[in-house]
Amino acid sequence: MLDLFTVVWGRMAESFEVTLRSLLQPGNLPKAKGLLGTYTIYSDQETEEAIRESGTYGRLCQEIEVCWEPLHRGRWEVNSNILRQMEKSMAKGNYMLVMSPDWALGDGSLCRMAELCATGEHNPILYGFPRVTEAGYEALKAKFSEGRPVSNRELVSLAMKHIEQMTYMVGVAMEHWILSNNTWIVGHNVPTPCLRPNDEIMEIFATNPTLNSGYDHSLPYILVEKGYPWHYINHSDTYFQVERGRHLIGEAVLDPARWQTDKALKGLRFFDGLRQVWQGE
Repeated sequence: MLDLFTVVWGRMAESFEVTLRSLLQPGNLPKAKGLLGTYTIYSDQETEEAIRESGTYGRLCQEIEVCWEPLHRGRWEVNSNILRQMEKSMAKGNYMLVMSPDWALGDGSLCRMAELCATGEHNPILYGFPRVTEAGYEALKAKFSEGRPVSNRELVSLAMKHIEQMTYMVGVAMEHWILSNNTWIVGHNVPTPCLRPNDEIMEIFATNPTLNSGYDHSLPYILVEKGYPWHYINHSDTYFQVERGRHLIGEAVLDPARWQTDKALKGLRFFDGLRQVWQGE
């Protein structure tokens, strides 16, 4: 089964409302219900209260068991919460999928990810996704306010109109990404993992001294190098999400610590050779 988790505080609650709306689409939580475990939200009391007051949160609780945990080391420190989630999911033998509070999924993406986890064939399952500008996020927010499903292909088309190009290192200008008929081929050399934690993975990640890095920059390549049966999602029809851009960058705490830098650099080179097809409408 697949567990979801979110680490959220402060102004992130605004974006999280859009995340929840995307999860509540028919092809996500409702369709994947039998394949899902729990949804753990790591937050502080003030933010928890704000989220609980949302009507969207009430609908969430009808679709999945929701658990709350405090931020283990306060705001801006995320990795201790990830480690705690590893512990929780490992105890059940479940996969874990991070759901950041500034992400939005296309309809059907969550169910297809849960189906990949149900086979037990891959660990980790890796995926890349675009970051959109604030104008793109406002367009995204408007779509999910309409109350109708937003397909992966519709989400791709929206994202590519508002993409922050600087986040994609493909070595060519964006106009050269286009294949045909609203189809793009892209590279994303920092994939995010959906993984099934075990003792070894927990021991590895427990050595990470950073506040909020390494889960995608270093850990995927570490697992590849160790021979884990990884899988890279290479088409947006399977799984697609977008991320709000740099709305919190001015508040971010600079983290001088580094973790497994050599693996992160090797991972950049390794994953740079892979490509995804993003299919729009």
